[in-house]
Amino acid sequence: MRGIPADSTCVLCYRSPETTKHALWGCAKMKEVRSSCGFLRGFSWKDGLHFKDLFISCTQSIQDEDLALLSVLFWRIWFLRNQQIQNIVGVSFTEVVGWATIYLAQFREATAMDVVEQWRMAAAMVVRWEPHLEYLYKINTDAAIKVQDNCVGVGIVIRNHCGLIMGSSAQRIEANFSPRIAEAVAILHGIVFAKDMELLPAVVGSDALGVVNLINTSSAISADVGVVLSDILNIISTGGIELVQYVPRRAYMVAHSIAIMALSISQDCF
Repeated sequence: MRGIPADSTCVLCYRSPETTKHALWGCAKMKEVRSSCGFLRGFSWKDGLHFKDLFISCTQSIQDEDLALLSVLFWRIWFLRNQQIQNIVGVSFTEVVGWATIYLAQFREATAMDVVEQWRMAAAMVVRWEPHLEYLYKINTDAAIKVQDNCVGVGIVIRNHCGLIMGSSAQRIEANFSPRIAEAVAILHGIVFAKDMELLPAVVGSDALGVVNLINTSSAISADVGVVLSDILNIISTGGIELVQYVPRRAYMVAHSIAIMALSISQDCF
C-alpha cells in the first residue's frame, strides 16, 4: 500500500517482528523490566506461545497481587513504546516497575475508601457563592458559545448581600466570537444590565481570568478584545463598579446555566 510502511520489525530492538508478545514480553527492553519483578524470575515461556496463552499461564502461576501489578506493567509498557516511537521523553523502562507499583498502590487506596468518606471529600471541594458587604450587589456573568450556529449565550445574575437574586438576564448574540471576547462581552452586558436596573454599587465576578486581569491592570489591550475592554473600562470609570474579580465557575453555576439556556432562546430575557 502506498505511503504505509510494511516493515513489522520492532522499532526498539530491531531484532524481531513486533507482535504483542514481543512488545510486552520478548523485546530486549523487557528483559530489564522482568528482571526487576521477583515474581517473574524463573518464569519460562515458549517461543511459539501466543500472548493470550502466556497471560493465562501467568494467572495460574503467580499471586493475584502480582498479577495486578503485571497488568499495570503491560498497560504502561505499551504506552512507553508509543512514546519512544514518537520521540516523547517520559518514564524510562528501568523506572516502569516502580511507577506501576506506586500507581497500583494509589489506585487501591482510592478504591478502598469508604463511600461515606468519598462523599465527605467531594462535599469539601464544593465552591459556594459568598456574599459581599451589605451595601454591595454581586454581578456574576458567564458566556457560552455554539460554534455551528455562530451564536453566543450570555448569562447574568445579580444578588444582594443576602444572596437573594435581584435580577437576571439571558441574552443571545448572533456572532462568531472567540471565548475571550465572549466572556468580555458577558461582563460588559452584566455591568450595563446592573446600571439599567440601578443595582449599584456592585462587584463583578467572572471565571475568565485573562479578561479579569486585563480589566484590573488596564494593560495594553489586544486587538481581538480591545474594543470591548475599552467599553468596560469607560463604564467603570463613571462609578458604581467597585471591583472586577475572578471566581471559579463552580461558585456561580446559575449564571453558567443561564448562558447555556440563552443559546436556544428566540429573544432576550430579563
